[in-house]
Amino acid sequence: MKSKRWPKEGTYNWDVTDRRNMQSAANVLGDYEKLTLRAMNSDVMPDVEANKRYNEAIRKADACYLNKSYQEAIRHFREAFRNENRIKGYHLYNAACVSALPGDKDAAFSFLKQRVELDSEWYPQEVLADRDLAPLHSDSRWTAYAQEMTDRKKRKEAGYDTALRHKLQEIAKSDQSIRHQWHTQVRLHPKDTVRINGILKEMQQTDSINLSKICHILDARGFVGRKKVGDACDAYWLVIQHAPLAYQKKYLPLFRKAAEKGDISKEKIAMMEDRVCMFEGKPQKYGSQLIKGKDGKWHVYQLLDADKVDDYRKAAGMQPLEEYLKQMGALY
Repeated sequence: MKSKRWPKEGTYNWDVTDRRNMQSAANVLGDYEKLTLRAMNSDVMPDVEANKRYNEAIRKADACYLNKSYQEAIRHFREAFRNENRIKGYHLYNAACVSALPGDKDAAFSFLKQRVELDSEWYPQEVLADRDLAPLHSDSRWTAYAQEMTDRKKRKEAGYDTALRHKLQEIAKSDQSIRHQWHTQVRLHPKDTVRINGILKEMQQTDSINLSKICHILDARGFVGRKKVGDACDAYWLVIQHAPLAYQKKYLPLFRKAAEKGDISKEKIAMMEDRVCMFEGKPQKYGSQLIKGKDGKWHVYQLLDADKVDDYRKAAGMQPLEEYLKQMGALY
């Protein structure tokens, strides 16, 4: 479900020009989480266990949604949301969609209300675009919700370069859409090589077109950040992260300056630095890049300093390496 809105979290970031990475998306599992201790109800428990329970409930909810078992999906979402410290906004939105489909309007509006309250600046790009919420449109509560979302959008985007924002959003959507198609095909029909190779060819064409567009923007205008285009500026990194090495090296300094301004996360910079190092045959600092070994399994690419890697990752806002590798199904 998460993929239908192409969120920042869980985006697919492999370089199709390098065959070492072509199968990596099939191993992407779960969301990134930090390994800390938090309070859960009246008890304190390790984050890793709480995250496991939350993510498992969400996975069950998503599976029920795909099978059109909407009431079961709602039950799993409610189970996940028992831990208020871990609730993610897009999961609340998905729960609202699942509730709306069978006509449980009270539950749907309750989840939407929680989503709105969780982030005072959040709004859907197009209020009427999600057909899962169509059953709510005739309810009087929808008018109030739609108006509030429209007002938020107007306030937030008042100073935006709307044309550039929309262009970047379309680039990001095309980047992720084709990767989502490929990932789904590999997962469901891994032996259909004709179809898979066809999608790969289309992906390469899409990447080439997007790269040309992004380079033109960056060269002509620099890194136009969040004050002008909001989170659409993530498109710069998405496209360059998938580009050949020369482009990554060219724009990495620009991205580092953008990170200092808060326009791009430190984690994304770390991932690009690791990728550059791997492509140059150098050890990676943060352990974000994986390679397939002779045993057919995925392993973390050579580390610069295994003893300090978690310190490096923490400074970049990344989870401990062991947890990351577990989620990715990879080994040291």
